[in-house]
Amino acid sequence: MKNPQNNSQVIPPRQLNLLRKIKFRVHLPFTKQKPHHAVLETGVSESRRTMLKQMALLPFLGSFGWACQTSKDEYVEIPLSEVEGKMPMGILAKGKPPVSRLIMGTNLFSGNAHARDLIYPGSLMRAYNTEKKILETYLLAEQAGINLFFLTAILSKNRDMFSSSIQTWKNVSPTKEDIYSQVDQVIDQGVDYVFIQGAACDMRVAAGEVDVVLKCLDYIKKQGYPAGLGAHTIQAMQACVDAGAEPDFYYKTMHHDKYWSAHPKENRYPYLWSSNISEDHNKFHDNMWCLFPEETIAFVQKAQKPVVGFKVLAAGAIPPKDGFQWAFDNGADFIEVGMLDFQIIDDVNQTIRSVEQAKNRIRPWF
Repeated sequence: MKNPQNNSQVIPPRQLNLLRKIKFRVHLPFTKQKPHHAVLETGVSESRRTMLKQMALLPFLGSFGWACQTSKDEYVEIPLSEVEGKMPMGILAKGKPPVSRLIMGTNLFSGNAHARDLIYPGSLMRAYNTEKKILETYLLAEQAGINLFFLTAILSKNRDMFSSSIQTWKNVSPTKEDIYSQVDQVIDQGVDYVFIQGAACDMRVAAGEVDVVLKCLDYIKKQGYPAGLGAHTIQAMQACVDAGAEPDFYYKTMHHDKYWSAHPKENRYPYLWSSNISEDHNKFHDNMWCLFPEETIAFVQKAQKPVVGFKVLAAGAIPPKDGFQWAFDNGADFIEVGMLDFQIIDDVNQTIRSVEQAKNRIRPWF
């Protein structure tokens, strides 16, 4: 909603009320001080720009800004000037509003941390990401310029806390027995885009059921929604295209293999999923999602539709500066990244830098 007086957006009432009430208990890093409360001031302006400044009082330990009471009357405050510019945007589907080139991932909210041989990250993510923390993270992401979110139950339930400019999407997993019902369900939930889940595409192709994928894509489009084709395995995506698939956008794992837990090329095969986890470090052990980076690059470079790269950090094994740049340089138009609250502004800034550095890449931008 726009304010006709000053042409700035009005904060949704529930969001304003939440921001007035939030209290946090935080620890100062690298000190022996006891934790103190950081309190969001109640004088929140109805300008969204002012709200962004007010969110400097949220206790994030990244570069976004936070405030913590270190004595009775003293606050440590870091301003939001560290946001380095405007989020770059692109068009994910014709007729739709622009989408931020950094998209908010959600695996960390559900505890799907792909932790290799570590046993605690999943439970840690679930303990940290309470419903309140997830809402705070969503709010921060929106203020930082991210405008496409996976429609989780928490976001759906609290949609009125966000501006009307955010967009949502959700995936579906069609089977030979049931191709269409999930599509109807997610459309009823109010999404803007529907795409076929990567693992679902892989499984259907591996089972010789490419027609299931094509029928699902066609059904999504007939309902008037942009349809995305997802895949982990590049061979599955290529098989769908060879069979005549015409999605509105592609959703593909995109990361290189220059990290310690990647296993040797000679032991990589199409259609490896988490059910095939090996105890042998030299074989698949829930450690790679883009098993054939060179083949993926070749496909993306020829793609005539927008490409969303996901798992660009190989589930936390590749630093953002490296993973973002590799994805954009090699043709991704957008990247989806799972982020904790204190990582968002660093990742937004890195997206701005990486897109600028990739402006002369070979593949045109969508």
